[in-house]
Amino acid sequence: DRDGATGGPDSTATLYGWLWTLLVALGIALLLLIPAAVRAGQRAIRLRRFTRGYLAATTGWRELLQSAHDLGIDISSTATPRGAALAISRAVRLGERDQEALASVLDLVERQSFAGELPNRVGNGAHRVTAEGAAWAHRITSILAQLRTASGWRARIAAVIAPRSIWSRAG
Repeated sequence: DRDGATGGPDSTATLYGWLWTLLVALGIALLLLIPAAVRAGQRAIRLRRFTRGYLAATTGWRELLQSAHDLGIDISSTATPRGAALAISRAVRLGERDQEALASVLDLVERQSFAGELPNRVGNGAHRVTAEGAAWAHRITSILAQLRTASGWRARIAAVIAPRSIWSRAG
């Protein structure tokens, strides 16, 4: 039993076993966080683009739909923007201010998508934050915060750890 008392081969093997187990567990945890990182990156890119003048149909609206899907709000993949906004309103009791923000974002999306009134980008093309873009981004983030607040804690955790929108076409 001399090897165990002096830190010989048995204790070294045990130490390497624990170290290996810890490294494998850490690797699995990191792999499980990949979807959360991808989704967080998508959100950050969209909101940054939105503040720089890219309009609703390609940025903020997509983020609203994807976040709603992640939180378990079912919106048909064939729903019109108005139908999607109605589904969000029915699933979550938005405050008056957020209801107005959703209506204004919906109006912008409809004008951009169907009336062809607005280009995909406003301004002179410079890559800087615009006041209008920042205001729209604030509306979107306010609605997103209300969606998260109205969802149960399980839905919020699932939306972060295993976002449904990454794995389905509906997102």
